[in-house]
Amino acid sequence: MHYDNVKIGLGLVLVKDDMVLLAQRKREDNGLGEYGGPGGALDPGEGLKESILRELAEECGSDVVAKNLKTICTINYRNGQSSTHWVGIGFCAEYAGGEIKLMEPNKHVAWEWHSLDDLPAPLYWPIARYIEAYKTGQNLFEL
Repeated sequence: MHYDNVKIGLGLVLVKDDMVLLAQRKREDNGLGEYGGPGGALDPGEGLKESILRELAEECGSDVVAKNLKTICTINYRNGQSSTHWVGIGFCAEYAGGEIKLMEPNKHVAWEWHSLDDLPAPLYWPIARYIEAYKTGQNLFEL
């Protein structure tokens, strides 16, 4: 398969106690019905931390505060079904406050806290790897 471009995606495992923030996705072209966390694509010229915090604010509201942000893994993803080769960078952070709002109702159903031991299904492929990395410490996935 020939890939036309490479994009960098970022995703966040936002945790509160033993729970993770997830929303069911509405995008028909990308993970319809699957559960994912806050995230998106890196914009040109943007820093990684700046990008994931921007995505959190865009999707969950600017009042949401995350602390202890750190990278947890990298995904190199080439599925053969798309002309885009994705590199995903997973982050984790602790929820430190602020009201979580549904800022993009065209992309998500609702943000909800889910137990890390009883996750909803199906999970969107990147968040599944990010959560696995958070739980196990594995930091590289080749798909």
